[in-house]
Amino acid sequence: MAKEKTLRVWGHYVFLMKAQQEDGVCVPLHGGVPKHPEVMKAFLSAREAKKRRKEQLDKDAKDGVLPPTRTTPEIEAELKRMMGVELWSAEELKEDFLKSWTGFRNHDGALMHRGADVRAHIKSCADALTDLMQTQLDLAQFASKVRNNVYVHENFLKIRRRDDLTKFVTEPDDSPQYPITIMTPQGKRTTIKVTDIVNDWAIICILKVRDITGKRPITRDRLVDMFDYGCTQGFGSDRGMGYGRYEYELSEEVDTLKEAEAVKLAWILGAPVE
Repeated sequence: MAKEKTLRVWGHYVFLMKAQQEDGVCVPLHGGVPKHPEVMKAFLSAREAKKRRKEQLDKDAKDGVLPPTRTTPEIEAELKRMMGVELWSAEELKEDFLKSWTGFRNHDGALMHRGADVRAHIKSCADALTDLMQTQLDLAQFASKVRNNVYVHENFLKIRRRDDLTKFVTEPDDSPQYPITIMTPQGKRTTIKVTDIVNDWAIICILKVRDITGKRPITRDRLVDMFDYGCTQGFGSDRGMGYGRYEYELSEEVDTLKEAEAVKLAWILGAPVE
């Protein structure tokens, strides 16, 4: 009796990101999760209200109804509130300060990123390179191929220490403050942003790349292309300011998840991989 064929769906890689060092100083990872419990609730409410207002304006425009105009006293009152710093009470300023504070998720006593965050980073890299893949390598629809074929195995990725992967980060190393300009219903306003950061950070995970009839659409070389770009783009919050830049290591492909987990454990313990 012929042996039944087994289905091969995934190839596996171990992917390690660790803080880039410049003159011996690590480029920090910035947290981007609001720490104030009301911030996300307010954001969702405001987005829903904006959607309803647009629907109403569209309906009014279709019916020939002009949008309401504000009176001069209303405009003057708004300008006074925008210009008059003394109108903001100490309690309002404190609340505004707390609402601008962002940090990291916490899982089992350690700071963490989600596997979905790493996958979003990979998709962002693919989007940035998709035109180059088409023109230079004749690889069409590269970003779509990445979206459909590259996944992160873990849901929760605890942040580790760069030079000792056995150690988890349990508290941020610092919470620097810096001024930013934001848009409010009253117009532009300068406020203070506070961000939890981790300096000597590292994240390790297992990537699963889907196989198609024995010919993988995303090879190890293409993963290297994305991470060569991604390490300059940065990972996490405040990437536009140069934070979250990293160095990386990517294992050779292994067939099974068990093999990948063994490689991941060896990297964490600093043991040689056989």
